[in-house]
Amino acid sequence: MKKLIECVPNFSEGKDRKIIDAIADAIAALPEQDGRDRVVGFLVWGDPSLYDSTPRIVDALAARPDWSVRLRVIPGVTSASALTAAHAITANRIGEPVHITTGRRLPSTPEAVAGNQIVMLDGTEAFRAAARPGDEIYWGANLGTDDEVLISGPVEQVADQITAARAECKRRAGWVMDIYLLRSPDVVEGA
Repeated sequence: MKKLIECVPNFSEGKDRKIIDAIADAIAALPEQDGRDRVVGFLVWGDPSLYDSTPRIVDALAARPDWSVRLRVIPGVTSASALTAAHAITANRIGEPVHITTGRRLPSTPEAVAGNQIVMLDGTEAFRAAARPGDEIYWGANLGTDDEVLISGPVEQVADQITAARAECKRRAGWVMDIYLLRSPDVVEGA
Protein backbone atom coordinates (compact mmCIF):
# COMPACT_ATOMS: atom_id res chain seq x y z
CA MET A 1 0.00 0.00 0.00
CA LYS A 2 1.47 3.33 -1.03
CA LYS A 3 -1.05 5.72 0.40
CA LEU A 4 -3.20 5.85 3.50
CA ILE A 5 -6.22 8.11 3.61
CA GLU A 6 -7.03 9.22 7.13
CA CYS A 7 -10.48 10.56 7.86
CA VAL A 8 -11.19 12.06 11.25
CA PRO A 9 -14.40 11.03 13.03
CA ASN A 10 -17.73 12.19 11.63
CA PHE A 11 -17.09 13.44 8.15
CA SER A 12 -20.23 15.56 8.15
CA GLU A 13 -22.62 12.62 8.33
CA GLY A 14 -21.98 11.87 4.68
CA LYS A 15 -23.75 15.02 3.51
CA ASP A 16 -20.93 17.43 2.69
CA ARG A 17 -20.30 17.14 -1.07
CA LYS A 18 -16.81 18.69 -0.77
CA ILE A 19 -15.74 16.02 1.72
CA ILE A 20 -17.18 13.21 -0.39
CA ASP A 21 -15.43 14.63 -3.47
CA ALA A 22 -12.13 14.83 -1.55
CA ILE A 23 -12.47 11.18 -0.49
CA ALA A 24 -13.31 10.17 -4.08
CA ASP A 25 -10.33 12.13 -5.42
CA ALA A 26 -7.99 10.46 -2.93
CA ILE A 27 -9.31 7.02 -3.92
CA ALA A 28 -8.99 7.82 -7.63
CA ALA A 29 -5.37 8.90 -7.05
CA LEU A 30 -4.43 5.47 -5.69
CA PRO A 31 -2.31 3.42 -8.08
CA GLU A 32 -4.23 0.95 -10.21
CA GLN A 33 -3.53 -2.74 -9.85
CA ASP A 34 -3.18 -4.80 -13.01
CA GLY A 35 -6.49 -6.51 -13.69
CA ARG A 36 -7.90 -5.68 -10.28
CA ASP A 37 -10.23 -3.09 -8.89
CA ARG A 38 -8.95 -0.65 -6.32
CA VAL A 39 -9.53 -1.93 -2.81
CA VAL A 40 -10.21 0.72 -0.19
CA GLY A 41 -10.90 0.29 3.49
CA PHE A 42 -12.49 2.57 6.01
CA LEU A 43 -11.51 1.83 9.58
CA VAL A 44 -14.50 3.00 11.58
CA TRP A 45 -13.99 3.90 15.19
CA GLY A 46 -17.15 3.74 17.23
CA ASP A 47 -20.38 1.93 16.48
CA PRO A 48 -21.28 1.93 12.79
CA SER A 49 -24.17 -0.42 13.54
CA LEU A 50 -25.69 2.26 15.74
CA TYR A 51 -24.61 5.67 14.53
CA ASP A 52 -22.06 6.44 11.87
CA SER A 53 -21.70 8.34 8.63
CA THR A 54 -19.53 5.78 6.84
CA PRO A 55 -22.39 3.88 5.15
CA ARG A 56 -23.71 7.21 3.79
CA ILE A 57 -20.23 8.06 2.47
CA VAL A 58 -20.03 4.67 0.73
CA ASP A 59 -23.54 5.15 -0.72
CA ALA A 60 -22.52 8.57 -2.06
CA LEU A 61 -19.38 7.09 -3.63
CA ALA A 62 -21.40 4.25 -5.18
CA ALA A 63 -23.76 6.81 -6.77
CA ARG A 64 -20.91 8.46 -8.69
CA PRO A 65 -20.87 7.87 -12.47
CA ASP A 66 -18.49 5.09 -13.51
CA TRP A 67 -18.04 3.89 -9.95
CA SER A 68 -18.84 0.36 -8.87
CA VAL A 69 -18.72 -0.16 -5.13
CA ARG A 70 -19.07 -3.36 -3.19
CA LEU A 71 -19.39 -2.97 0.56
CA ARG A 72 -18.17 -5.54 3.03
CA VAL A 73 -18.43 -4.86 6.75
CA ILE A 74 -16.10 -6.68 9.10
CA PRO A 75 -17.40 -6.49 12.66
CA GLY A 76 -15.16 -5.30 15.42
CA VAL A 77 -15.30 -4.18 19.01
CA THR A 78 -17.88 -1.48 19.62
CA SER A 79 -17.00 1.61 21.60
CA ALA A 80 -19.64 0.59 24.16
CA SER A 81 -17.86 -2.73 24.68
CA ALA A 82 -14.48 -0.99 24.82
CA LEU A 83 -15.86 1.41 27.45
CA THR A 84 -17.27 -1.27 29.73
CA ALA A 85 -14.13 -3.41 29.36
CA ALA A 86 -11.83 -0.47 30.13
CA HIS A 87 -13.77 0.30 33.30
CA ALA A 88 -14.22 -3.43 34.13
CA ILE A 89 -17.99 -2.99 34.48
CA THR A 90 -21.13 -4.30 32.81
CA ALA A 91 -23.45 -2.05 30.85
CA ASN A 92 -26.33 -2.90 33.17
CA ARG A 93 -27.14 -4.56 36.45
CA ILE A 94 -28.98 -7.89 36.47
CA GLY A 95 -32.39 -7.57 34.84
CA GLU A 96 -32.09 -3.87 34.04
CA PRO A 97 -32.42 -2.43 30.54
CA VAL A 98 -29.69 -0.50 28.75
CA HIS A 99 -30.60 2.59 26.75
CA ILE A 100 -28.23 3.70 23.96
CA THR A 101 -28.62 7.30 22.90
CA THR A 102 -26.83 10.46 21.82
CA GLY A 103 -26.05 13.51 23.90
CA ARG A 104 -28.66 15.47 21.97
CA ARG A 105 -31.38 12.98 22.96
CA LEU A 106 -30.21 12.30 26.51
CA PRO A 107 -32.59 14.82 28.12
CA SER A 108 -35.60 13.03 26.58
CA THR A 109 -34.70 9.56 27.88
CA PRO A 110 -37.82 7.71 29.11
CA GLU A 111 -37.74 7.20 32.88
CA ALA A 112 -38.14 3.41 32.53
CA VAL A 113 -34.71 3.13 30.87
CA ALA A 114 -32.87 5.96 32.64
CA GLY A 115 -30.96 3.61 34.97
CA ASN A 116 -28.22 2.62 32.48
CA GLN A 117 -27.64 4.94 29.53
CA ILE A 118 -24.78 4.58 27.08
CA VAL A 119 -24.28 7.97 25.48
CA MET A 120 -22.34 8.74 22.30
CA LEU A 121 -21.79 11.95 20.37
CA ASP A 122 -22.13 14.30 23.30
CA GLY A 123 -20.04 17.34 22.46
CA THR A 124 -22.13 19.50 24.78
CA GLU A 125 -21.73 17.38 27.94
CA ALA A 126 -25.47 16.86 28.29
CA PHE A 127 -24.80 14.64 31.30
CA ARG A 128 -24.33 17.79 33.38
CA ALA A 129 -27.99 18.73 32.99
CA ALA A 130 -29.45 15.23 32.64
CA ALA A 131 -27.81 13.57 35.63
CA ARG A 132 -29.89 13.12 38.73
CA PRO A 133 -28.40 13.42 42.22
CA GLY A 134 -26.21 10.38 42.86
CA ASP A 135 -25.85 9.37 39.20
CA GLU A 136 -22.48 7.93 38.33
CA ILE A 137 -20.63 8.28 35.05
CA TYR A 138 -18.11 5.94 33.45
CA TRP A 139 -16.48 8.07 30.77
CA GLY A 140 -13.82 7.20 28.24
CA ALA A 141 -12.14 9.06 25.42
CA ASN A 142 -10.05 7.77 22.52
CA LEU A 143 -10.55 4.23 23.78
CA GLY A 144 -8.02 1.65 22.73
CA THR A 145 -5.38 4.20 21.75
CA ASP A 146 -2.28 5.53 23.44
CA ASP A 147 -4.36 8.63 24.23
CA GLU A 148 -7.08 6.70 26.10
CA VAL A 149 -8.49 8.55 29.11
CA LEU A 150 -10.88 7.05 31.67
CA ILE A 151 -12.78 8.88 34.40
CA SER A 152 -15.50 7.52 36.65
CA GLY A 153 -17.41 8.57 39.72
CA PRO A 154 -20.44 10.57 40.79
CA VAL A 155 -21.26 13.11 38.08
CA GLU A 156 -21.23 16.04 40.50
CA GLN A 157 -17.66 15.12 41.53
CA VAL A 158 -16.07 14.31 38.14
CA ALA A 159 -17.87 16.55 35.61
CA ASP A 160 -15.14 19.21 35.67
CA GLN A 161 -12.43 16.52 35.29
CA ILE A 162 -14.24 15.26 32.17
CA THR A 163 -14.43 18.79 30.74
CA ALA A 164 -10.69 19.27 31.30
CA ALA A 165 -9.84 15.83 29.88
CA ARG A 166 -11.94 16.46 26.74
CA ALA A 167 -10.15 19.76 26.16
CA GLU A 168 -6.74 18.17 26.68
CA CYS A 169 -7.55 15.29 24.28
CA LYS A 170 -8.68 17.79 21.68
CA ARG A 171 -5.57 19.91 22.18
CA ARG A 172 -3.21 16.95 21.98
CA ALA A 173 -4.83 14.90 19.19
CA GLY A 174 -6.89 17.56 17.41
CA TRP A 175 -10.11 15.68 18.13
CA VAL A 176 -11.81 13.59 20.80
CA MET A 177 -14.04 10.53 20.40
CA ASP A 178 -15.73 9.81 23.69
CA ILE A 179 -18.55 7.71 25.11
CA TYR A 180 -19.95 7.20 28.57
CA LEU A 181 -22.32 5.18 30.70
CA LEU A 182 -24.59 7.28 32.89
CA ARG A 183 -25.90 5.09 35.70
CA SER A 184 -28.51 5.80 38.33
CA PRO A 185 -27.90 4.36 41.79
CA ASP A 186 -31.57 3.39 41.92
CA VAL A 187 -32.74 0.01 40.73
CA VAL A 188 -35.33 0.41 37.98
CA GLU A 189 -38.76 -0.79 39.14
CA GLY A 190 -39.99 -3.93 37.43
CA ALA A 191 -36.49 -5.07 36.53
